[in-house]
Amino acid sequence: NATFYVVGSMHVIKGVLKAYSGFIRYTCPNGDKIFATYTGSGEYGVSKKVTYTFVGGTGQCAGIEGGAELTGGKGFPRPTKDVKIGMSVGKVHWKIPQKKK
Repeated sequence: NATFYVVGSMHVIKGVLKAYSGFIRYTCPNGDKIFATYTGSGEYGVSKKVTYTFVGGTGQCAGIEGGAELTGGKGFPRPTKDVKIGMSVGKVHWKIPQKKK
């Protein structure tokens, strides 16, 4: 139920992703944030493999560790020019260390 913003770049030559990386900021429903970096490879617009690494968080998400491995990248029609919708399939693994009392 989090929203997220992505800032990144890709370098594509003849349909192949030569470089694909960026930064993600998730905002949880309670306002806490999770930060991640990502890298990827594959074919532009067809299929790609993306690896996320969680690099920090705020509030209840402080100290988050883990990441995700995703494949796919199926796009859907944009509802507005500023919104992109896509779907990937993968596995997310994470943990938040318990705070010491």
